[in-house]
Amino acid sequence: MNRLSVSLLIFLAVSLLSAKVSILEQSPNHILMQYTIDPYTIDLHEGFTYIKTDSMNYSSIPGSPLLPYQEYKVGIPEGGSISVNILDLSTETKTLSQRVLPVPDVKTIDGFTQYSYNIKLEAYTPSNSSVIQILDPAVFRGFGYQTILVKPFNYDGFKSLKVAGSILIRIDISGNTTQKASFVSDDLSSGFLDLMLNPDSAKNWNSSQRAQINYADWSKSDNWIRIETDKDGIYKITPNQLGVSNLTDIDPQSFRLFTTGGSVLSYAVVDPGNISYWRGR
Repeated sequence: MNRLSVSLLIFLAVSLLSAKVSILEQSPNHILMQYTIDPYTIDLHEGFTYIKTDSMNYSSIPGSPLLPYQEYKVGIPEGGSISVNILDLSTETKTLSQRVLPVPDVKTIDGFTQYSYNIKLEAYTPSNSSVIQILDPAVFRGFGYQTILVKPFNYDGFKSLKVAGSILIRIDISGNTTQKASFVSDDLSSGFLDLMLNPDSAKNWNSSQRAQINYADWSKSDNWIRIETDKDGIYKITPNQLGVSNLTDIDPQSFRLFTTGGSVLSYAVVDPGNISYWRGR
């Protein structure tokens, strides 16, 4: 497996490595799961209450309460979706000595990273937000899925914290759950399936279609540019550099780059701006 695949799998696996969840029932149409909150401690930091956990994600909007949550992925068939019902919920209420720590505003000044903890009052307004949040359907390597966020910490914005210690959750899956698709397995696809709550069903719902590639006769091109590098690294092509060769009307992101051996370079990163980044060696 190449370095990019390994990095991506590590990133995707973070939310599931320590998640305590038991699958009680499962079929292509539904999942019954028992969620148990991961270990956490309540400490003080910078004059605020800090909910510390090593295995959950945190909210990321500066100025909002820094509250942990857990993330799960559910495979869905093409065009399908999920619905979630809480069948049982066990909670306890804790009284805090200080308000919950806000997500810090991180800035780099003169090469040094600085953290400022400033509460946004609108983000600390009491709310009756659900313990469960469902994100929109998405697709990765032909596998449709939806992400479920379990938010066990309900905060009133001041000094009261309600904690859901265990939740019995039923997930219903709609769509063509009888679909039986075949796909070519690879390390990245298999690794992603392992992150789902229902990998055995999800593997049958792959909708990958080989993209059509239109090849041009590069031997008839009017313009060839030779780019020399003296070491491995990430390089970029900017509009200013193209101007020297009278190619300013060509989008740098549309280039095909070849090595001296004639093969297409296997690594390229495209910037949202009018710049093309690529790896030279």
